[in-house]
Amino acid sequence: MITVIGNANVDLVLGPHDRWPEVGTEALVEHCEFRPGGSAANSLLALYGLGANAAFVCGRGSDALGDLLERELSGGPGVWLRPQVPTSVSVGLTHASGERTFFSYLGHLAEMDLEETLEALDTLRPQGFALVAGAFLTPRLEARYPELLAALHARGLQVALDPGWPPAGFTAAVRAQLLSWLPRVDHLLINEAEAAALSGHRDLEAAAGALLPQLAGGTLVIKRGATGASAWNAQGRRDVRAPRVTVVDTVGAGDSFNAAYLWALDRGQSLEAALEAGVRCASRAISTSPRSYAPVDVEEPSSQL
Repeated sequence: MITVIGNANVDLVLGPHDRWPEVGTEALVEHCEFRPGGSAANSLLALYGLGANAAFVCGRGSDALGDLLERELSGGPGVWLRPQVPTSVSVGLTHASGERTFFSYLGHLAEMDLEETLEALDTLRPQGFALVAGAFLTPRLEARYPELLAALHARGLQVALDPGWPPAGFTAAVRAQLLSWLPRVDHLLINEAEAAALSGHRDLEAAAGALLPQLAGGTLVIKRGATGASAWNAQGRRDVRAPRVTVVDTVGAGDSFNAAYLWALDRGQSLEAALEAGVRCASRAISTSPRSYAPVDVEEPSSQL
């Protein structure tokens, strides 16, 4: 089982658009989608799409958008935290380069806390893996992440962490905070920009060399976009190439990767096969509309980078 803990919100995705409009004017785009979003929700949707055994602990607001989240995301066992505040909303603007820009309103995410999260876990009694996502968008929970990660391990779970990009950037304080979490993490799932900012090294191998020892025997995964993905653990490095696709929408690509990576591990697949599942799922997700995640063949990993 894979239990997803973290940020679920509503996304309004528009694009592509590359020139910022003048104040007071209007710009037209070719693509629009209104859907559940947030790192945790994106991974949960991918897990459902893969047919994985998945559960969740997420929040929702006390409004119609919260009702939408609950309808769309309740595809398996889970607990909804229900603060009496509006639902979080993000507006995502996609660009021709494949990158995207977000404007986010925290709403109910600001209310997610440790006590309610642990109560939810006691109700679910999860096994296997816990994917903890969106740390910096759940500030009350973020402040107590060391306790959360320790509690997950105490329940016998393998902990996978995708913290996301902090809104304040990787300041010295944020780096120190995040590095302090790593000894309690079994799988650190980050992208190249995050790896460089957290480690202080732009070179991929140097970044991995700085971060892997912090994991105390865990696995470091660096998601590399169109290139694929790389992983490091005590047995060495693994690289998997991503297939070429025509991109429709890159929002949630890394979250889809996380889902398929853990799904493969939960089924007893090797690290290289898990990387392969991740890049294939992410590639399918970003190139389909309506979005789909499967099938993902993980039996024969593709040629390495």
